[in-house]
Amino acid sequence: MASTSGAADSRDERAGWGSRGPVATLVNELIDVLRPTEQSDRRRRVVFRHIASLVDGCFAGENVLVTAFGSVPLRTYLPDGDIDVCLLGPHELLSARDDWTTRLRAHVERAEAAAAEAEDESSGSTGSSKMNEFAVSEIHIIHAEVKLMKLICDGVVVDVSANQFGGLAALGFLEEVNAFIGKDEIFKRSIVLIKAWGFYEGRLLGAHHALISTYALETLVLYILNRFHRELSTPLEVLHKFLVFFATFDWDNNAVSVVGPIPLDDLDAATGPIGKRPEVHAEGALLTPDFMWRMMDKYGNDSVTAKLAGTKPGDPKPAHRPMARKYLNVVEIGRAHV
Repeated sequence: MASTSGAADSRDERAGWGSRGPVATLVNELIDVLRPTEQSDRRRRVVFRHIASLVDGCFAGENVLVTAFGSVPLRTYLPDGDIDVCLLGPHELLSARDDWTTRLRAHVERAEAAAAEAEDESSGSTGSSKMNEFAVSEIHIIHAEVKLMKLICDGVVVDVSANQFGGLAALGFLEEVNAFIGKDEIFKRSIVLIKAWGFYEGRLLGAHHALISTYALETLVLYILNRFHRELSTPLEVLHKFLVFFATFDWDNNAVSVVGPIPLDDLDAATGPIGKRPEVHAEGALLTPDFMWRMMDKYGNDSVTAKLAGTKPGDPKPAHRPMARKYLNVVEIGRAHV
């Protein structure tokens, strides 16, 4: 007798939903179109180098490094996706003070004005005019929980933040999760597909517009794969399960973490200091307890703060900051109980 899962697979194939069906094939072709290309990667690398050179000019000799995090290095950005740039440097320069964005903005504006003046002089002497390829425009300072300088460079939106160790940890965690899950990068491919739905169709993606952040969406996708991995073999199936499950999820009373729902009444305990969190393991989950503990040791908030901020044994620990309640609560991996 054929197994239930085998019968379901056969029905999926006949309906076109299976991994070899026509619908899944079309969706895979769509994902290939949406995913980063060599040309888009090259363009973003050049834009990043230009922004990095401006930052280096502003903070020369002050031990400030520039790196990228988020969807660009993860290679899950959409064609309209922005670049997340992070400045890493002394706490007293970039975190304790609020004027780093003002200082950087003034430097960028001076540098762009000088470049435009040089361009005008060059075009006047040669009789031709060429627009500065990397002209920076529409610079805005976003005063949010994470202070940002948002700008446009060569038509690409760039978000510049400072000392976002959690974002760098998330990048490492998601890369390791993708390798652990495998299945022809079903995790990354599902992220691209569901991000495209959320951005172009659902209109619910965009933290700066009080919508869902990219990392929150990635966490939701990971939860679906973690819980229902035995049923899922294609990004189309992941999207379907994502829509069906979260359409009826009790958001009024629960938050979502990688390992499962968390009652809002238990949120403070579940996201508190690691040693005081209740241990919860989702039975049958794809991400094993051993794997999750290793990830928490490498990328959890406490570990990242200690390693990247240079905390030494015996130093006072930073005060725990409770997770703020919102209309839709998604617990990031650094806070999640495992």
